[in-house]
Amino acid sequence: MKRQMSIILLSVSLFLLAACGGSATTPSGETTAPTASSSAPVATTAPASSTEESDEDASNEGANEEATGREIRKIDDLSGSLNNLDSYHVIFSYSYKGTANNGENQEGMITFDQTIDHKNNRSHMSFKTSGEVGLGMGGLADMYQIDGMTYIVTNDDDNGLQCMSVGSDDSSSSMGAIFEPSSLVGGLQQAKLEARGETVNGIKADRYTFQEQGVGLGASTIASGEVWIAQDGEFVVKYIGKATSNHDLGLSSTELKDVTATWEYNVVDVNSTPSIEVPEACANSGFGSDVPVPANATDKASFGSLLTFASPDDVATLAEFYKSELSANGWTEESSSALGDMQILKYTKDNRSLSVTITKEDDGPGSRVMVSTSEE
Repeated sequence: MKRQMSIILLSVSLFLLAACGGSATTPSGETTAPTASSSAPVATTAPASSTEESDEDASNEGANEEATGREIRKIDDLSGSLNNLDSYHVIFSYSYKGTANNGENQEGMITFDQTIDHKNNRSHMSFKTSGEVGLGMGGLADMYQIDGMTYIVTNDDDNGLQCMSVGSDDSSSSMGAIFEPSSLVGGLQQAKLEARGETVNGIKADRYTFQEQGVGLGASTIASGEVWIAQDGEFVVKYIGKATSNHDLGLSSTELKDVTATWEYNVVDVNSTPSIEVPEACANSGFGSDVPVPANATDKASFGSLLTFASPDDVATLAEFYKSELSANGWTEESSSALGDMQILKYTKDNRSLSVTITKEDDGPGSRVMVSTSEE
């Protein structure tokens, strides 16, 4: 399980590295869940979920087609054919309770909320933890991919919302899910068909139950629950489960015993997700329209009042660009200095100060630029 936690961290890292390196993170591949095998061993029926009934239960009454043949199937890929959809919204929560070696009770929760818009090549994911979750990633973060830019928004107790943005050289790269439920819980080997044609999250789906050992949480783990597979598309619409184990399942910051874990995964807003826009914290980052950026800028990144980028132009050309454009935008030059292959420009406007540092690339043609602003 601790290895699976590292997969989540690695996925987030790859998300950021992809943005820096010019290509978006893509999923590991699409796998349609295999069809049922009549020779598969019959699994023990899992107990019904104790979660509250949905508003759609009434519409399912009498509408379910009687499950025949007690179909048993594997569900290896929990994300299924989601990449074939125009857009979708995934909500996944995983919580645990257990006892530490000192006898203290511990609990925690991790929640992923992710929207993928393949049609418009945009995505948004929020990540939240609570309790004693030992992932070392803080409590809350939001990540967006929009038009070749990656935006990361964090909530700092001292400074409030903070935005970091990273540019990609290829805005046409396809969006892929940064988080998949298999990072936390594995697939199922013996899911038993209970009913066909139930409406879940607005989608016609077949309902299966399971009771298995393992499910990616360790051989001594016993898990049970229910899963709904879309009739059109063969993707998991909903997956709820509960597991018990006598060993730590990897989320806690300390080793636990007698652990109970529960999870719920839902796919909603299929092909009808709300528009994903640049977050307000990033739209108001402090760089207005009066701070120019050359059209050939690449590898753009910003954090608060700091902006960096690369350009194929040499240092002198970029210095002349900023002197001309800043003056035209109402900035007053305070100083200009050259130190070998570096130029530093300082400007003021009203109660704002601006510094532009231009340096020659170390390993080839072109330049690197750093722009910073401050208010007096």
